[in-house]
Amino acid sequence: MVIRGGTVVDEDGEREVDVVVKDGRVALLALPGETPDGDPETIDATGLYVLPGVIDPHTHFALDTGSGRTADDFTSGSGSAAAGGVTSYVNFAIQYPGEGFEAALDGVRREADGASHVDWDMPLNLPHLHDAWEPDRARRAPRRGAPPTAPPPTQHTPPHR
Repeated sequence: MVIRGGTVVDEDGEREVDVVVKDGRVALLALPGETPDGDPETIDATGLYVLPGVIDPHTHFALDTGSGRTADDFTSGSGSAAAGGVTSYVNFAIQYPGEGFEAALDGVRREADGASHVDWDMPLNLPHLHDAWEPDRARRAPRRGAPPTAPPPTQHTPPHR
């Protein structure tokens, strides 16, 4: 796919370049006229801003707030994100009272797997540690793709499920 004619906004600022997407990833940012011709899928972005590779670093999809769940689940939230140009997001796996690290991570990953329209990361939020805080399991969590995060400075304790 080639996105032509738009104003790309990225870490280098605003510039007039075309975006070539291959296998679902940004493959090339090229000056107009330097992208391959004849691509069956070409999007005319003239007069539009193009935001390749936008990452939303803080989402709360399908979060149990104690009085209900947040409005967006992984399907609707990631679909809205994709429509706005977001290609990845970071959602948090919350450890609820009495729940182990692996259970917290596995639960939210099961919900996201196959439901998300874009790439995601799922760090583990550890809002409270108790005497049996499972240090061996905490060391295993990063190998499973989710480095644990420190307790938030507000010492917020999430509601029970």
